[in-house]
Amino acid sequence: RREGQDNVQQALMAAQLDAGGILLLQSRTGLGKNREIAELEKYLCRQHGWTICVARGGEADKALNRLANYPNNLQGKRLLLVLDDLHRRASAVDEDQEPYAERLAALLDYLAEQMKPGSLRVLATARSEPHHQKQLGFDQDQEPWQRFGLYELPEFTTAGLEHILIGLAERTDVPVDSDDVGQMVKNSDRTLRTLLDNVNFARRNNQPQTVDNWLPTQGESWDMRYREARGLYPGVQAVYESIHLIREAGLVTRSPYVAYLSSQLTGADTRSAVDGLIDMGLLGIRGGILDAFSDEQLVDSLQKTGGALPQMSGNWDRVIETITKVPEQPDGWLSDLVTLTERLNSVKQYEQSIAVAGIAVGQGADGADLYYNRGLARSETGDYSGAGKDFTAAIERNQDDTAVYISRAGTRFFTADFAGVEADLTVAI
Repeated sequence: RREGQDNVQQALMAAQLDAGGILLLQSRTGLGKNREIAELEKYLCRQHGWTICVARGGEADKALNRLANYPNNLQGKRLLLVLDDLHRRASAVDEDQEPYAERLAALLDYLAEQMKPGSLRVLATARSEPHHQKQLGFDQDQEPWQRFGLYELPEFTTAGLEHILIGLAERTDVPVDSDDVGQMVKNSDRTLRTLLDNVNFARRNNQPQTVDNWLPTQGESWDMRYREARGLYPGVQAVYESIHLIREAGLVTRSPYVAYLSSQLTGADTRSAVDGLIDMGLLGIRGGILDAFSDEQLVDSLQKTGGALPQMSGNWDRVIETITKVPEQPDGWLSDLVTLTERLNSVKQYEQSIAVAGIAVGQGADGADLYYNRGLARSETGDYSGAGKDFTAAIERNQDDTAVYISRAGTRFFTADFAGVEADLTVAI
């Protein structure tokens, strides 16, 4: 049971076809990439007659290149080549070797030619934590990476993890109180490996699985990892504070925002702290969005790093600066600016809302929501003429609801356009 995905196997096959047969499956550690591939291999082998070749790792992988020959019995067949942990392979290259990417490209070219008229598919895996991504050196503008499509394995749902934990305990005869399972999952890094480690630990010690003997991360407690993180990376507390503030502002906790805001809070570059917390499994990242694994963990994290949840009062200016001035503007940035105008209106910071809307318009945003939000802010500051123009712009962009006509009627009343007031209220009625 994964978030937003009913059938990962079907999604993987569809993603691979969309990518022309060559796919890179990514996720953070412990989400079951190899398990999903094993299930897909069984299905393709049994149901559709595919041959599965798994590239060997370690010393054998150093010989990866165009083959000396190709087995006659595989010509014209349907072949799936699996390359697990591609990040480790790409980084384990001797100085006297060609770069891994070049040797991989040679192999893929060779197989594509030898397979004719058969079919070749390639399925690789890699971890998405920052230091693993550096190992991989993935660049979709370069060969052979430009041949790969990308699929990010969805996280498990909370209900799915609870189901897995109960099932693991039953299969290993470890007693567990079903009423405690939800709390254990909440207080975890949400990985299969952590669930399995805990059940195995309880089994080896002939104990029931309880909240008291639960380890939230793979092999260690949060306490040990936090102490280690604080010693390694200055700014850990500021990272958690930033996540909380961006959440409280109603915005998405995108990694560039967290890095920028935490750097402003500390006066020093905190990108190494952000990457370190991800690598240590203390924060999750998916699609560039950085967050704690649960609300409880966020509170717990701040307590363990010597802090507490900061209040939004006194921090709005920092959040506004973060979103408007972040050097690395992520996908969704313009949408976040629009959301920020709405949030600023909700806390009656109308001048700031107008300023943010102006930045968004200047950067090319042109949606009805943006003009409507700025119109509301201008109305509150007494700029009825400007507000009326914004409401008109929203209507012209197909915002056709009662609220926008009533709002424009209000601005027209204060500019003595009573015929316009009557017209707008008639539409609203």
